[in-house]
This record gives sequence, structure tokens and C-alpha cells, in this order.
Amino acid sequence: MTLEQVVLTMINDKMLDNGQISEKLHSSIQKDIFSLLASDTAAMKREKEINSSYQYHERIS
Repeated sequence: MTLEQVVLTMINDKMLDNGQISEKLHSSIQKDIFSLLASDTAAMKREKEINSSYQYHERIS
């Protein structure tokens, strides 16, 4: 879990505790927070592949 996800989870939990959001909304937000990791990981993997490919082409040029 990233620092951003921890902070967002803490905020989400606090809002539930304070009655600012419903249990259903809390659950939905929590799912969105965890999906951030999946999309960030895929984007970072793709960026590494692009950088690796670029570096390879630079070396053989």
C-alpha cells in the first residue's frame, strides 16, 4: 500500500466514523483507493518498458 493510499484510507475511515458518509459509500471509496494501486502499477510498468526500449535503441545507435 502506498503512502497516498494509507492517507486516503485514513480520511475515508474518519469520515465514516464522523457520520459524514454512509457505509456503502465508504466501501465504494475504499475499492477506488485500492484500484489506484493497480492502475498506477500498470502505468509504471509500461513507463519502465518504454524507457528500457529507448535506452536500448540509444546504445545500438
